[in-house]
Amino acid sequence: MSNFFILLRKDLTALIRSKKLLIMIVMLALFAMESPLIAAVTPKLLKSMGEEYAAITNLIPKPTNIDAFAQLSKNITQIVLLVTIAMFSPILVREKVKGTYSTLKMNGVKLKEFLLSHICSQVIVFTLSYLVSMIIFVFYTIVLFDKMPKHSFFSLMCLYLFMLVFIVLINVISHFSKSTTMSMVGSFVFYFGFAFLTMFEKVNQYLPMKLTDYATGVLNGNMGSKQWVTIYSNVIFVLILLCIGLFLKKDRINNRSD
Repeated sequence: MSNFFILLRKDLTALIRSKKLLIMIVMLALFAMESPLIAAVTPKLLKSMGEEYAAITNLIPKPTNIDAFAQLSKNITQIVLLVTIAMFSPILVREKVKGTYSTLKMNGVKLKEFLLSHICSQVIVFTLSYLVSMIIFVFYTIVLFDKMPKHSFFSLMCLYLFMLVFIVLINVISHFSKSTTMSMVGSFVFYFGFAFLTMFEKVNQYLPMKLTDYATGVLNGNMGSKQWVTIYSNVIFVLILLCIGLFLKKDRINNRSD
Protein backbone atom coordinates (compact mmCIF):
# COMPACT_ATOMS: atom_id res chain seq x y z
CA MET A 1 0.00 0.00 0.00
CA SER A 2 2.98 2.32 0.44
CA ASN A 3 3.45 2.20 -3.36
CA PHE A 4 -0.18 3.18 -3.83
CA PHE A 5 0.11 6.36 -1.75
CA ILE A 6 3.34 7.33 -3.52
CA LEU A 7 1.58 6.85 -6.87
CA LEU A 8 -1.47 8.76 -5.66
CA ARG A 9 0.71 11.69 -4.67
CA LYS A 10 2.46 11.55 -8.06
CA ASP A 11 -0.83 11.49 -9.98
CA LEU A 12 -2.37 14.31 -7.92
CA THR A 13 0.75 16.41 -8.44
CA ALA A 14 0.56 15.74 -12.19
CA LEU A 15 -3.12 16.78 -12.31
CA ILE A 16 -2.32 19.99 -10.45
CA ARG A 17 0.74 20.85 -12.55
CA SER A 18 -1.10 20.17 -15.80
CA LYS A 19 -3.82 22.57 -14.56
CA LYS A 20 -6.51 19.90 -14.82
CA LEU A 21 -7.59 20.63 -11.23
CA LEU A 22 -7.80 24.35 -12.05
CA ILE A 23 -9.75 23.68 -15.25
CA MET A 24 -12.22 21.45 -13.40
CA ILE A 25 -12.74 23.95 -10.57
CA VAL A 26 -13.22 26.90 -12.94
CA MET A 27 -15.56 24.99 -15.24
CA LEU A 28 -17.79 23.68 -12.44
CA ALA A 29 -17.74 27.02 -10.62
CA LEU A 30 -18.88 28.86 -13.76
CA PHE A 31 -21.75 26.45 -14.26
CA ALA A 32 -22.63 26.68 -10.56
CA MET A 33 -22.98 30.46 -10.92
CA GLU A 34 -24.57 30.35 -14.35
CA SER A 35 -27.34 27.81 -13.61
CA PRO A 36 -29.33 29.81 -11.00
CA LEU A 37 -28.57 33.08 -12.81
CA ILE A 38 -29.97 31.84 -16.12
CA ALA A 39 -33.04 30.41 -14.41
CA ALA A 40 -33.72 33.70 -12.62
CA VAL A 41 -32.72 36.23 -15.28
CA THR A 42 -34.05 34.69 -18.54
CA PRO A 43 -37.67 35.95 -18.13
CA LYS A 44 -36.42 39.47 -17.34
CA LEU A 45 -34.15 39.42 -20.39
CA LEU A 46 -37.04 38.41 -22.62
CA LYS A 47 -39.18 41.26 -21.25
CA SER A 48 -36.42 43.77 -21.90
CA MET A 49 -36.17 42.71 -25.58
CA GLY A 50 -39.51 44.19 -26.59
CA GLU A 51 -43.23 43.50 -26.62
CA GLU A 52 -42.96 40.40 -28.83
CA TYR A 53 -40.65 38.67 -26.40
CA ALA A 54 -42.50 40.07 -23.39
CA ALA A 55 -45.60 38.21 -24.56
CA ILE A 56 -43.62 34.97 -24.47
CA THR A 57 -42.76 35.48 -20.79
CA ASN A 58 -46.47 35.33 -19.96
CA LEU A 59 -46.47 31.75 -21.23
CA ILE A 60 -43.39 30.76 -19.23
CA PRO A 61 -43.96 29.65 -15.61
CA LYS A 62 -42.27 31.74 -12.95
CA PRO A 63 -38.69 30.43 -12.47
CA THR A 64 -37.99 28.47 -9.28
CA ASN A 65 -34.99 26.97 -7.54
CA ILE A 66 -35.87 23.67 -9.24
CA ASP A 67 -35.19 25.31 -12.61
CA ALA A 68 -31.72 26.20 -11.33
CA PHE A 69 -31.12 22.52 -10.49
CA ALA A 70 -32.42 21.44 -13.91
CA GLN A 71 -29.97 23.80 -15.62
CA LEU A 72 -27.10 22.56 -13.42
CA SER A 73 -27.97 18.93 -14.16
CA LYS A 74 -27.97 19.60 -17.90
CA ASN A 75 -24.58 21.32 -17.75
CA ILE A 76 -22.92 18.60 -15.66
CA THR A 77 -24.30 15.63 -17.57
CA GLN A 78 -23.46 17.08 -20.96
CA ILE A 79 -20.66 19.66 -21.10
CA VAL A 80 -18.82 18.74 -17.88
CA LEU A 81 -18.96 15.02 -18.66
CA LEU A 82 -17.68 15.44 -22.22
CA VAL A 83 -14.81 17.67 -21.05
CA THR A 84 -14.00 15.14 -18.30
CA ILE A 85 -13.83 12.31 -20.84
CA ALA A 86 -11.57 14.36 -23.14
CA MET A 87 -9.36 15.43 -20.22
CA PHE A 88 -9.05 12.20 -18.20
CA SER A 89 -9.39 9.31 -20.66
CA PRO A 90 -5.90 9.60 -22.26
CA ILE A 91 -3.94 9.93 -18.99
CA LEU A 92 -3.50 6.32 -17.90
CA VAL A 93 -2.86 4.80 -21.32
CA ARG A 94 -0.45 7.61 -22.21
CA GLU A 95 1.72 6.72 -19.21
CA LYS A 96 1.75 3.07 -20.25
CA VAL A 97 2.57 3.90 -23.87
CA LYS A 98 5.40 6.24 -22.86
CA GLY A 99 6.91 3.55 -20.66
CA THR A 100 6.18 5.18 -17.29
CA TYR A 101 4.59 2.00 -15.97
CA SER A 102 7.57 -0.08 -17.19
CA THR A 103 9.83 2.02 -14.99
CA LEU A 104 7.43 1.85 -12.04
CA LYS A 105 7.07 -1.92 -12.43
CA MET A 106 10.81 -2.38 -12.03
CA ASN A 107 10.45 -0.60 -8.68
CA GLY A 108 7.81 -3.05 -7.49
CA VAL A 109 4.64 -1.21 -8.52
CA LYS A 110 1.72 -3.49 -9.42
CA LEU A 111 -0.70 -2.80 -12.26
CA LYS A 112 -3.58 -2.75 -9.75
CA GLU A 113 -1.93 0.04 -7.78
CA PHE A 114 -1.24 1.92 -11.03
CA LEU A 115 -4.95 1.79 -12.01
CA LEU A 116 -6.30 2.61 -8.55
CA SER A 117 -4.02 5.60 -8.09
CA HIS A 118 -5.25 7.12 -11.36
CA ILE A 119 -8.90 6.53 -10.47
CA CYS A 120 -8.52 7.87 -6.92
CA SER A 121 -6.56 10.95 -7.99
CA GLN A 122 -9.17 11.88 -10.58
CA VAL A 123 -12.02 11.23 -8.14
CA ILE A 124 -10.28 13.48 -5.59
CA VAL A 125 -9.83 16.25 -8.18
CA PHE A 126 -13.46 16.03 -9.24
CA THR A 127 -14.72 15.83 -5.64
CA LEU A 128 -12.80 18.95 -4.56
CA SER A 129 -14.02 20.82 -7.64
CA TYR A 130 -17.59 19.62 -7.08
CA LEU A 131 -17.58 20.68 -3.43
CA VAL A 132 -16.33 24.17 -4.28
CA SER A 133 -18.85 24.58 -7.08
CA MET A 134 -21.76 23.31 -4.99
CA ILE A 135 -21.00 25.86 -2.27
CA ILE A 136 -21.18 28.53 -4.97
CA PHE A 137 -24.36 27.00 -6.40
CA VAL A 138 -26.09 26.87 -3.02
CA PHE A 139 -25.10 30.47 -2.29
CA TYR A 140 -26.45 31.85 -5.58
CA THR A 141 -29.61 29.72 -5.39
CA ILE A 142 -30.43 30.98 -1.90
CA VAL A 143 -29.67 34.60 -2.90
CA LEU A 144 -31.86 34.44 -6.01
CA PHE A 145 -34.64 32.11 -4.82
CA ASP A 146 -34.48 32.54 -1.00
CA LYS A 147 -34.09 28.83 -0.25
CA MET A 148 -32.96 25.44 -1.51
CA PRO A 149 -35.60 22.91 -2.59
CA LYS A 150 -36.42 19.82 -0.55
CA HIS A 151 -34.20 16.78 -1.25
CA SER A 152 -31.54 19.03 -2.80
CA PHE A 153 -28.71 17.07 -1.14
CA PHE A 154 -30.03 13.82 -2.63
CA SER A 155 -30.22 15.52 -6.02
CA LEU A 156 -26.61 16.73 -5.84
CA MET A 157 -25.44 13.26 -4.77
CA CYS A 158 -27.19 11.70 -7.80
CA LEU A 159 -25.20 14.01 -10.08
CA TYR A 160 -22.01 13.19 -8.17
CA LEU A 161 -22.59 9.43 -8.50
CA PHE A 162 -23.29 9.90 -12.22
CA MET A 163 -19.87 11.52 -12.71
CA LEU A 164 -18.18 8.97 -10.46
CA VAL A 165 -19.46 6.12 -12.64
CA PHE A 166 -17.97 7.69 -15.75
CA ILE A 167 -14.63 8.53 -14.13
CA VAL A 168 -14.19 4.87 -13.16
CA LEU A 169 -15.46 3.72 -16.58
CA ILE A 170 -13.08 5.86 -18.65
CA ASN A 171 -10.10 4.72 -16.56
CA VAL A 172 -10.98 1.05 -16.99
CA ILE A 173 -11.38 1.62 -20.75
CA SER A 174 -8.01 3.41 -20.79
CA HIS A 175 -6.56 0.51 -18.79
CA PHE A 176 -7.41 -1.91 -21.63
CA SER A 177 -6.60 0.47 -24.49
CA LYS A 178 -3.44 0.42 -26.58
CA SER A 179 -3.47 4.10 -27.51
CA THR A 180 -4.88 7.41 -26.32
CA THR A 181 -7.10 7.54 -29.41
CA MET A 182 -8.59 4.13 -28.63
CA SER A 183 -9.18 5.17 -25.03
CA MET A 184 -10.98 8.38 -25.93
CA VAL A 185 -13.05 6.81 -28.71
CA GLY A 186 -13.99 3.91 -26.43
CA SER A 187 -15.14 6.31 -23.71
CA PHE A 188 -17.31 8.28 -26.13
CA VAL A 189 -18.75 5.05 -27.57
CA PHE A 190 -19.86 3.98 -24.10
CA TYR A 191 -21.30 7.45 -23.43
CA PHE A 192 -23.38 7.50 -26.62
CA GLY A 193 -24.21 3.81 -26.16
CA PHE A 194 -25.72 4.54 -22.74
CA ALA A 195 -27.60 7.48 -24.25
CA PHE A 196 -29.05 5.17 -26.92
CA LEU A 197 -30.08 2.54 -24.36
CA THR A 198 -32.16 5.11 -22.48
CA MET A 199 -34.75 4.60 -25.25
CA PHE A 200 -35.55 1.20 -23.75
CA GLU A 201 -37.49 1.64 -20.51
CA LYS A 202 -36.60 -1.74 -18.98
CA VAL A 203 -32.88 -1.05 -19.38
CA ASN A 204 -33.05 2.68 -18.68
CA GLN A 205 -33.89 2.05 -15.03
CA TYR A 206 -30.38 0.73 -14.39
CA LEU A 207 -28.32 3.19 -16.46
CA PRO A 208 -26.23 6.11 -15.14
CA MET A 209 -28.35 8.52 -17.24
CA LYS A 210 -31.38 7.68 -15.08
CA LEU A 211 -29.59 9.28 -12.13
CA THR A 212 -29.86 12.63 -13.92
CA ASP A 213 -33.64 12.23 -14.23
CA TYR A 214 -33.90 11.58 -10.51
CA ALA A 215 -31.61 14.53 -9.75
CA THR A 216 -34.46 16.86 -10.78
CA GLY A 217 -37.38 14.45 -10.32
CA VAL A 218 -36.96 14.14 -6.56
CA LEU A 219 -37.15 17.92 -6.26
CA ASN A 220 -40.69 17.76 -7.62
CA GLY A 221 -41.65 15.23 -4.95
CA ASN A 222 -41.14 12.12 -7.11
CA MET A 223 -39.24 10.18 -4.46
CA GLY A 224 -39.67 6.43 -4.28
CA SER A 225 -38.05 3.00 -4.25
CA LYS A 226 -37.13 3.13 -7.96
CA GLN A 227 -34.50 5.77 -7.27
CA TRP A 228 -32.69 3.42 -4.90
CA VAL A 229 -32.77 0.61 -7.49
CA THR A 230 -30.96 2.91 -9.92
CA ILE A 231 -28.47 4.05 -7.26
CA TYR A 232 -27.67 0.50 -6.12
CA SER A 233 -27.34 -0.76 -9.70
CA ASN A 234 -24.85 2.01 -10.51
CA VAL A 235 -22.82 1.36 -7.34
CA ILE A 236 -22.70 -2.32 -8.31
CA PHE A 237 -21.68 -1.30 -11.85
CA VAL A 238 -18.74 0.70 -10.43
CA LEU A 239 -17.66 -2.30 -8.33
CA ILE A 240 -17.89 -4.60 -11.37
CA LEU A 241 -15.80 -2.16 -13.41
CA LEU A 242 -13.16 -2.08 -10.67
CA CYS A 243 -13.09 -5.89 -10.51
CA ILE A 244 -12.70 -6.09 -14.31
CA GLY A 245 -9.87 -3.56 -14.26
CA LEU A 246 -8.09 -5.02 -11.25
CA PHE A 247 -8.37 -8.75 -11.92
CA LEU A 248 -8.84 -9.36 -15.67
CA LYS A 249 -6.04 -7.22 -17.06
CA LYS A 250 -2.74 -9.03 -17.51
CA ASP A 251 0.38 -7.30 -16.23
CA ARG A 252 1.59 -6.50 -19.72
CA ILE A 253 3.11 -3.31 -21.11
CA ASN A 254 2.11 -1.54 -24.29
CA ASN A 255 4.94 0.32 -25.98
CA ARG A 256 2.97 1.68 -28.91
CA SER A 257 2.29 5.30 -29.62
CA ASP A 258 -0.53 7.02 -31.45
